[in-house]
Amino acid sequence: MVKPNLWIDYKPSPRTAVASQQASYGSGSQAGTWATGRVLEVLDDGLVRVELPADEPVSEVVAPADGGVTAVGAECVCLQAGDGKVYQVVSPATLPEGGQARATGATGRIALEAAGTKAELDAARKEIEAAQKQLSEEVKAAKDAASTSGKQAAAALKRAIGRVTVSQTAPAKPADGDLWVATNADKQATGIKVWSGQAKAWQDYLLIAGRVLVPGSVGNVQLGDGAVTAPKITASDELWAKVGTFAKVTTQMLQAGQARITGELLADTIRLSTRIVAGDPSGDAAIMDHTGLHVLKAAGGQPTEVVTLGTSGKDFLSVTGTDGLARATITGDGLMTAQSLSVADKITWRGRDLASVLDVIPRGIVAWGTAWAWPGQGRHQVRGNDEIATLTVDLEAGRLYHCEMIWSWMPNQAKAMCEPRVSIRPAGNGAKDSASWASRVAGSFVNQVQTDRAHFPPWSPNTSGTYKLTISLAHAYIAGGVTLDYGTQPPHVWLTDIGVAPPATLRFPDSAGGGGKAQPAPRQNHRTVYPATWWKAYSNGSQDNAWSDSLPQGSYGGRTYNSLVGFRDMTADLRDATITNMQLYCYARHWYGQTGTATIGVHGWNGIPGSFSSNGQWGEFGGWARGEGRWVNIPSYLWPAFQKGTHRGISFQTGQNSSYGYWDKNVQIAVDYSK
Repeated sequence: MVKPNLWIDYKPSPRTAVASQQASYGSGSQAGTWATGRVLEVLDDGLVRVELPADEPVSEVVAPADGGVTAVGAECVCLQAGDGKVYQVVSPATLPEGGQARATGATGRIALEAAGTKAELDAARKEIEAAQKQLSEEVKAAKDAASTSGKQAAAALKRAIGRVTVSQTAPAKPADGDLWVATNADKQATGIKVWSGQAKAWQDYLLIAGRVLVPGSVGNVQLGDGAVTAPKITASDELWAKVGTFAKVTTQMLQAGQARITGELLADTIRLSTRIVAGDPSGDAAIMDHTGLHVLKAAGGQPTEVVTLGTSGKDFLSVTGTDGLARATITGDGLMTAQSLSVADKITWRGRDLASVLDVIPRGIVAWGTAWAWPGQGRHQVRGNDEIATLTVDLEAGRLYHCEMIWSWMPNQAKAMCEPRVSIRPAGNGAKDSASWASRVAGSFVNQVQTDRAHFPPWSPNTSGTYKLTISLAHAYIAGGVTLDYGTQPPHVWLTDIGVAPPATLRFPDSAGGGGKAQPAPRQNHRTVYPATWWKAYSNGSQDNAWSDSLPQGSYGGRTYNSLVGFRDMTADLRDATITNMQLYCYARHWYGQTGTATIGVHGWNGIPGSFSSNGQWGEFGGWARGEGRWVNIPSYLWPAFQKGTHRGISFQTGQNSSYGYWDKNVQIAVDYSK
């Protein structure tokens, strides 16, 4: 799952967006200004939502914080650019009473962690002080007893001193509060532990001292007064990460073995909060700053920006070759160019699967060949209906096929005629249809070879499957009067797919209808595309004039968005028509996420109503990408209402599964019908 980016996906209410432009209070300063706001919500990724101004709010904005600590309800300073846009929210000087402190960055997190660590240290200190007090009391008791009884005092003192053991191994029978100074084989102390009677285990002993001095071979280490003084310190990765949050890292602070990294290899200052540069900005480099991501490529000796993403302007993506020249590009206007394209699933063109668009185009020759049934003979005299070849081919229902052949022959007698014939029979895989045709060609000159071409009627099977075509030649009028010639032109046969078969509309002429009565006009197929003629956006049920070119749907910022789209009257076109299909074309301009779920309904409004209402939703379509246009089928039960004029348009609605987003106003309805 891709986490939404609030700069791209977190679209405020259009009213809020207008008001936010007024947050500069009319200063008109191009250099920027500031205003006092109040924190409404602390979001992820260091972003906060504030209202401006704090005393009399007129707008809300979402902007990055400075990485410190804030809280809901806190009054804060909002830094503005010259155009009035808030580019940073400063951490408040004080937090409101009862407000929960929230970190907006690494600095804030470290501050909160430090506060928690101090509380833990204070608690541990109190525990040790209590143990020390208890031990002191026991020693005092021993001394008091010694004043009255030397024997009792000696025993008490021995018991108190005996509670501290210095050895490699732990005492065998410790009592609660006993101390064990653990040593190594060289009798050097390695740690101090205290026995817990409740846990029945030795636990680490926290030592509290005003100052600790540790002698060493390279110099003394001193711990005291909130500071560590030492000639050499080894820091962990975690500590360096925290130090790096506050410090400027210079090349003089970086070493790799015996080699020092200088400013020639790395920038002298790395400011992670403002700009990150990888590479050479004068050549090949990747730059990330508050405006987005920029990738530079050296071409022709000059750096050229080949990638621009997440900026206030138009994004641009270019894939270059080793020579720095573009091989593929995507512009902010959606124009894509490439050297070649390989698609594993499907390509959509104007909302339609490109495969369905290409499917109506003729596919050309699907089967062909040459054959001669009489090997070793250059000529053959036709005795009756002589088969010369067969073709086996898979045919698809609803497509139109055309069979042709070419051959050479000669008449042996005057008036002899040659008759080519084709029969089609099912051969498996669900095929059920049959057909046969014949043509007739007259001889020109007796005993003179002639080459002819036969065209057979177009044919469309009702069922898909495997079919067998049998091709034969016969004589006509004169028995034995036809001789086939192989040497001049062997027989060739081919079958051509000429496209999707439309309904046959050829009819006999009016003059043949009888009694001069005109025959009814044949029904023809039509496809009419109706563009939208009006549209309107609604917020919480009322007209929202902030949406002029877009049509919102879904819930956002406490508002519920719906939209209506109207079309011209279809009743005249569809009167007495038989509708075969209805489709709706929509283009998604934006979703809160990478994809969204469209919720679409219908309405019966002739014009723009004052408030939103519809005749209910009829479809939800998920996985709709940003910038994607689709044709979706309108259910058949809705067709009669469009045909009668009860339904006059469609709606984009807020439903249970609706995503927040907005559509392009150029919506279309396509109707396929016969009339």
